[in-house]
Amino acid sequence: MSNLDPDEKNTFDVENYNKEDLIGILNLTGDAPINENKINEKIQLLKYQLRNNSKKDKIFPFLEKARQKLIELFNHFNEQTWEEAYQYDDSEASKVLTEQYQKKENEDKKNLILNWDSNIIGRVAQTKEDKMALQGTVQGDKNPIQRKTIKRIVNFDSHYRQILDPSAVNCSGISDSNPELAVANPQVRLYTSTNYTVNLNQPLLNVVDITVDNVEIPYSWYVFSEDYGTNRFQVEIGVNKTDITITEGNYSSASSLMGAINSALAAHSLDGNINGAIWFNQNNTSINNKVTIEVSQKTTFHWYIEDSKASACTAPFRSSANSLLEPPKPGNKINYNLGWLLGFRTQSTTIEAGTPFTAPSTIDTYGPRYLLLTLDDFNNNKPNKDLISLIDNNTNNFKLPTYYKPQSMNPSIGVSNDSGVLYQPGYVGEDGFECVDVAGPPSGRGCAENDLNYDLISNLTKRQKYSVAQMIQANTTSNRKPRYSSPNSPDILLRIPVNNSPGNSNQIISFKNEKSEETKRVYFGPIKLRKFNIRLLNDKGFEINLNDRDWSFSLIVNQLYQY
Repeated sequence: MSNLDPDEKNTFDVENYNKEDLIGILNLTGDAPINENKINEKIQLLKYQLRNNSKKDKIFPFLEKARQKLIELFNHFNEQTWEEAYQYDDSEASKVLTEQYQKKENEDKKNLILNWDSNIIGRVAQTKEDKMALQGTVQGDKNPIQRKTIKRIVNFDSHYRQILDPSAVNCSGISDSNPELAVANPQVRLYTSTNYTVNLNQPLLNVVDITVDNVEIPYSWYVFSEDYGTNRFQVEIGVNKTDITITEGNYSSASSLMGAINSALAAHSLDGNINGAIWFNQNNTSINNKVTIEVSQKTTFHWYIEDSKASACTAPFRSSANSLLEPPKPGNKINYNLGWLLGFRTQSTTIEAGTPFTAPSTIDTYGPRYLLLTLDDFNNNKPNKDLISLIDNNTNNFKLPTYYKPQSMNPSIGVSNDSGVLYQPGYVGEDGFECVDVAGPPSGRGCAENDLNYDLISNLTKRQKYSVAQMIQANTTSNRKPRYSSPNSPDILLRIPVNNSPGNSNQIISFKNEKSEETKRVYFGPIKLRKFNIRLLNDKGFEINLNDRDWSFSLIVNQLYQY
């Protein structure tokens, strides 16, 4: 530096500059905190920009001395006591150092403006720290890390479903064949294990979504059951028809099922052996898993049976002592009966004598491949379908015209007397209760003073009556026999696969929902949950009969805590 002229010597002498001057030379601002790393970064940037300058040999030493001086000054500044550090200082350096904190404070105070013209403030904007990082514990804040939601687990167990009220007694004048139900407080459970309603001991508020976590279901249902007509078929030989019924339950193999059918045939003197009238041959069953039937004379097997026993539509009321209701018994259908499980796909099969007949499909002793868990939370603020299924597009469903009033125009609600006149139910033969259009008394001009009752079918024209009758007939009759359709419940929450056949009723399905994010039910806004109706359905959409065994599942509830 000794070769420099006096002006240049003063220019490149660091001691001639105070800290404000050096901060200005390095172009340090309050956009980020000023520290050693920031100073080094600026020095390196300036050296790179001035690398081709003719006086870099003079500038670079100056920058190095400036770097050392600033670092020493800031280290000394940080070593001050709290009182000294916060003393008011109106120098340029103090303004630069404090600006970085003032800028952050102003950013935190910004609001989300909904309408600039009207100065409507929506809500205070969240800081970057609240959105992107967890903060340490902050004094005076009960939610320092700003958690927005909390998760809770709700346990459902059908074992604890509601029982009959302890003060309940049998109604006076009503007899019951079951003496246990005729006494006070019979301790009868009001619901079935696969269809029950419960209330929580405390409501769940501000719920935004729910999902199933774990499910435990016993293998206690019957594949071959009277409920679905899968334990029965009919044999027709000549003019004689015989019902063949096997024991309800589960058969571990096709051979054991064939043995049960042959035993049932033998019980009706149809032999059930190789030289008998009918024989279910099981010699090749272990190889091809198909049944072969041999008969000694022409025989027709009716797999689908149309009678009240096989095609029941409702469950009997209180048929067992331990429950007020039982699961539905829909009976056999064309696409699900004992013949269907044996591999036959037609309603009936006719076999000629001496011509063995092999079923086109394999024997099914497995039963349902999956179960459906439905959860009605008595809220409408959600999607109307959690699981989409199939429908039969060929089903007739004509919408009746608006002039037809089914409450008063449906003739089925009336009760006819011996003369064919319809009366209101309970008032047959009494004047004034006829199902006819009764106008007021005639007036002088020959007309009724009162208006006609337009809700009676007698006010419709012949063409209107004919149109309504044809639509009703098309909706209620079909040339197709009843079949099971795809389950279409609006509250299906989870599809549970059945991985093993129900051979051992002491085993359970232990299912862990690994796709909780995809299967959760998301609500359109925070809701309150308090009451639930839970059902467990089979793959036909009916409540499965667990033979009064209990099952359980857990639900993960996501609630808003602070927002």
